[in-house]
Amino acid sequence: MLTGLLLYTNLSSAQIQNPVGAAAAGMGGTSRLSTDVWSFYNNIAGMSNFSTVQLGVYSENKFAIKDLNRGGAAVVFPFASYAVGIGFSKMGNSDLNTTLYGLGVSKKMAPGFTGGIKLNFLQTYMGTQNGTYNNMFFDAGIMYTINKDFTGAFHVSNPNRVKQSDITNNRLPGSATLALGYKASTKVRINAEGVKDLNHGFLFRGGISYQPNSKYIFRMGVSTGVFNGTFGFGYKYHKINLDIASVYDINLGLSTQLSFRFTFDKELKEKTTTPKEQIEKPKE
Repeated sequence: MLTGLLLYTNLSSAQIQNPVGAAAAGMGGTSRLSTDVWSFYNNIAGMSNFSTVQLGVYSENKFAIKDLNRGGAAVVFPFASYAVGIGFSKMGNSDLNTTLYGLGVSKKMAPGFTGGIKLNFLQTYMGTQNGTYNNMFFDAGIMYTINKDFTGAFHVSNPNRVKQSDITNNRLPGSATLALGYKASTKVRINAEGVKDLNHGFLFRGGISYQPNSKYIFRMGVSTGVFNGTFGFGYKYHKINLDIASVYDINLGLSTQLSFRFTFDKELKEKTTTPKEQIEKPKE
């Protein structure tokens, strides 16, 4: 029973706290400035910063332990001044697992300023003997384009620290993050984040990316708390972005994450003119 509770705590923490998408993982876990489909998981405010429907699918293996595999998918539908996203992720095995479902909305509040909120439903299965536990909590975030080179963001996750279950006094992890991004050049970007874990202490995340051309991008970064070093690579092929990242934990070893992002043509949402409508009516 105790082992199950410990695994429950670790799985729940990983589902809530860990950045999603190999692009963020490769940059030291700096994720709060995401402006693609991965913003659904990392900072809901970023969903209003792109204009086409995007679908993301990811898979992660932590420390080469099969029972800690995690994966999921999300889709974001952007509209004129707001965006809606829906997604899920699952982690664990058939005996003990967590599934996280989410529904979020983001809105353009002012020029260069977006905000959003996401409702999450966490379902934890602890085997036939212990049953299933359900929790609900929310995330919220804002993002501001300071100028052409700097972008800032603030994000909170589970700020009220929802209680895990009636059989333990432990609470789900929560965090508050302040992020700053700097576009050093057309090819180089630097991200930095200060994270206050509401259950523990403060940690820092930092990352840098180098994009030599429109197809390839290289990433690296670090994070503190338990020291992690990261490296990542991205490739774009037409409307598909493929990213892979490796994260080395100084105590537990190597984790890898693979993610795909699909961008749908904007023309799919536009009204098309039929040949019949193109025929000019004769003048009376």
